[in-house]
Amino acid sequence: MIKNILLFIVLCFSGYKAHAQVTLENRQLSYTELFNWIQSSEDTLVRIVDVDIVFDEQKDMRFAFTYNNNSPAAPFDTIFIDKAVHFERVNFGDTEHLPEYFPALHHIHWQNELVFVNVSATSLDLVYSVFDGNVYLDALSLGTIKFLNLNLSRINKQVSIRKYGQSIENIMIYNNSFESKSANPLNIQIYDAPLETIQLLDNYFSSSVSEAFVFLQVKANDYFSIGMNTLNVDLVMSSTLIDGSTAIMHNTINAHIALFGVHFSPQRSRIEWDDIKNKLVFINDPYFPAYDSAIKQRYLKMDNLEDFNHAYAYRALLPMYRMIHQILVFNEPRRIANDCYIDMKDLEKTEKLYFYKNNPGFANYFDYQLHRFISMFSAYGTKPANGIVVSLYVILFFAAIYFLFPNSWDSVSNTKLINRIQFFVRYFEQEKSINDLYTDDFFEKLESFRSFKAYMQERKNKVPKYILLLARPIYYSSVVQYKLTSYLLSKLDIMKGKWESLSRGKRLTTSIIIGTWLVLVISFDLFLKALNAITLSINTFTTLGFGDIPITGLPRYMAVLEGFIGWFMLSIFSVSLIYQVLN
Repeated sequence: MIKNILLFIVLCFSGYKAHAQVTLENRQLSYTELFNWIQSSEDTLVRIVDVDIVFDEQKDMRFAFTYNNNSPAAPFDTIFIDKAVHFERVNFGDTEHLPEYFPALHHIHWQNELVFVNVSATSLDLVYSVFDGNVYLDALSLGTIKFLNLNLSRINKQVSIRKYGQSIENIMIYNNSFESKSANPLNIQIYDAPLETIQLLDNYFSSSVSEAFVFLQVKANDYFSIGMNTLNVDLVMSSTLIDGSTAIMHNTINAHIALFGVHFSPQRSRIEWDDIKNKLVFINDPYFPAYDSAIKQRYLKMDNLEDFNHAYAYRALLPMYRMIHQILVFNEPRRIANDCYIDMKDLEKTEKLYFYKNNPGFANYFDYQLHRFISMFSAYGTKPANGIVVSLYVILFFAAIYFLFPNSWDSVSNTKLINRIQFFVRYFEQEKSINDLYTDDFFEKLESFRSFKAYMQERKNKVPKYILLLARPIYYSSVVQYKLTSYLLSKLDIMKGKWESLSRGKRLTTSIIIGTWLVLVISFDLFLKALNAITLSINTFTTLGFGDIPITGLPRYMAVLEGFIGWFMLSIFSVSLIYQVLN
């Protein structure tokens, strides 16, 4: 009984469909006659099959569009088509002889499905129209397909253009609104011979369906352009080959980009890196190549280990980064190409970690850590200046160690600092002036200078004069430190007598002044000690060599380590610098 009821329902539905469609065949019509016939039909589906549609300049000026300003050539009213329309094996005629305008299906409100199959025309222009239903263009022989200023916001499936064997020279999709209810608002697939040009300019793509995408599988010999579009859906390109020029620029991309087997000519392509940075992904979806049902994530950026569980995603994404990097190297400033290169190398670094986790071993661990180090040191060779900064940190680290331990290069020892403090203690204890104390400490050196002077004067007539002339600057340079210091100390000497015998107020004043002087002197000594430590560290880091290592204890072995680190870092820095300058 149930089977009979179902059979009855199917037969009724089939009978309805047969009644709901009408076919126009084997005729020649003008544009006006065609649309009059479509509007007069009471059926829900109109099929135009094997019909020649010829532009009649007397009747069809309502469908004329001017070349100069892309506007209607005559007054018009919007045409409303409330039925599905299928054009099959229809020839729209040759329009190249028209001097100032071209036929266009403009200002038409298509309230149902529109299909073009095996249609031929010099140009098929859908202009300033509204579409409530889906649009399919399949197996066409056209010079140009043009979509201009279309409103496709009510479509619940897609706009589809497909080519199998037939000839299409150009596809131009300008200034359209694809606010769809479909998961695939626009689908263009070219399966065989390439087109001349494909242009998607100034369009708006969005969908109420999550994870929606625009799908392009195209080939072009001359020019391929995606520019000034707003994409709130994913852009997916698969098996796309462009031998001519490519321009993907000035787009606002609020979703993702996936490229499967795409090839653009590096020398003839322009891609705006800022538009696509952080947008490149592998989309794991049944509709696209290499789908893996075991992987639950849809978007794989390959920036974490979990994404590498997909066997193909990394091998699909890495060549796309390499191709884009080559394009940027040819056509953009080096800093932009470097930014892309860093993202690509970060991808490789994560893959090195994944490989090491699955194949433990020293070689794989070293390979991963080497990538980490080069990333930190010079951003994979793209920023040699980073290497200088890191090297300075290393030099300062080892200099701090050398500062704390004695070495033969250090002219400021701890004993000298102790003597400085003892000198000021004696000054506070004794009644001598600070200049007298300094003279006492400097007495032996000063006497040796005076003895040298007297020695040379006694031999004034016994040796050539040039010897005396050489001796004089040596003597004066030897005593200048004493005289300068003696002068400064004489001006500083404000304490008369012992410090303990001074009044309370004078004690405070004296303590502040002498303490400040003490701090300055010791700070200067420490500065010299630090300078010596840094000099020693630079010498060690740059492996200039100093004979025997002038350090004892643990720092002696750390100096060897610093020398190795310096050799390694300077080698990488040299390669990075040469790569950036010569390229």
